[in-house]
Amino acid sequence: MFLCLAITDCTPCPLGKYNNIIGQDEASDCKDCGAGRYTAHEGRDSSCLACDRGRYNDQAVLNAALCFKCGTAKYTRSGVLSDSASSCVECPLGFHSNVEVTPGDCPECPLGFYTKGVAQQECEECPRGFYNDQLARTTADCSQW
Repeated sequence: MFLCLAITDCTPCPLGKYNNIIGQDEASDCKDCGAGRYTAHEGRDSSCLACDRGRYNDQAVLNAALCFKCGTAKYTRSGVLSDSASSCVECPLGFHSNVEVTPGDCPECPLGFYTKGVAQQECEECPRGFYNDQLARTTADCSQW
């Protein structure tokens, strides 16, 4: 939205701010986007956009590129504002990923494998003489022959 002193003298709200009320005439009328949100362009007339899935920010940012990546084997939940690093969720035990993921994209470890903890990039094989025939979360889930 634009701030107008006269019909021909409108100034767009800057990046990182928006204004959804017509007829505003002060720069202070532009509202901050808020943590985890950004504007794609100046003059935004509705609320700001949320950081993309797998990204977060703990402050209002000027554009999507300034939202931080959660990192390998971590993701953000759909429909939840990602406004802090704690918004990033780790792939759970028994699941892995060597890339940044979105919800549901942490694949299960195959049979005969497990993970050593959460947010693991790779699955580990059950020790020699042990096996598993279901989702294994830790070595305790590997049974002896």
